[in-house]
Formats: sequence, structure tokens, C-alpha cells
Amino acid sequence: METTMTKEQKDKYFKARNKNKEREAKAVEWMEHKKIDHIRYGIDALDTGYPLWQVPQFIRSAPDFITFRSNSQFLEAKSFYEVIKLKTRDIEEYMIWNREMPLYILFYDEKFDTFSCNKFDDIIVSMFKNSCKMDHYDESKDNTYYILEKEWLVNFKKLEEKHEG
Repeated sequence: METTMTKEQKDKYFKARNKNKEREAKAVEWMEHKKIDHIRYGIDALDTGYPLWQVPQFIRSAPDFITFRSNSQFLEAKSFYEVIKLKTRDIEEYMIWNREMPLYILFYDEKFDTFSCNKFDDIIVSMFKNSCKMDHYDESKDNTYYILEKEWLVNFKKLEEKHEG
């Protein structure tokens, strides 16, 4: 049974879904631990109240960071608690970003405090190989996402603790 949400209800749901996200802080912690040089790149403005829907989707979907190893790469930070969701419209834009420079997605599992860094291309292969399921956010049937299984991603690991002495 489908319910119709008012704009206020949709806004409230969106804000609740996106509040207290520590994905970018955790990504920085992960990069610093791995000694990966990086700069902030994409828009981080969900809590500003600005009308971000006026910004083209491609710009809104810019990866969060550029990392510098032997080659530069894009890094998108994602966090989840039990269910891994990737928005369909973000994936479409990530494909374009990935053509410019390799794109990696760093997943942070909030429940277990673990990380998994994956090549975007490998994620797409796994999604199609495993007949990835789709769903939509409650605030809009048009806001669809793919549901990824944790087993499809490379091993999730905690950051190694630093030993004293």
C-alpha cells in the first residue's frame, strides 16, 4: 500500500536519513591511517538548507575526494548500517566520473566499524553478475537505489590499532 507524503514529510524523512553521517570523517581517518594523500573534492552540503536540487545532478554526484598514490584517483565515501544502498542516478554519474579518472568507493560499516575500498568497475560487475535488487526511498518512488550484498565487496577490515611502546 503506497502512502503519499507531503513535502514537509519528505523533507523530514530526507533529513533523518542523512543526519549524523560520519562517512567523510571516517574516510579521512581511513586515508590518514593508510597514509594516502588526499584533497576534498565533491559537494558536502546536505545540511546547509541550500536548494541543492538547483545544482545539476552530475555536479551533485561528484566524488568526495581525490587521492594521490602512484596515480590520482577519485574516492567516494559511503556508510551504511546493515543495508548497502547505491542510488541509481549516482551510479549513472559515477560512470562518467570514472571515465575521467579511476573511481573507488570506500564503504564504512557503521555497525562493525569496518572499511572496504572497491574499484567502481568491480562493483558494477558484481551488481550485474549477482542480479542486484532495487528499491526506492520512502520519500519518493523516483529516488531508486540498488541493494548491494556485503559479500560482493572486498574484505571489510577494522583499522589496525596502533601499539604503544
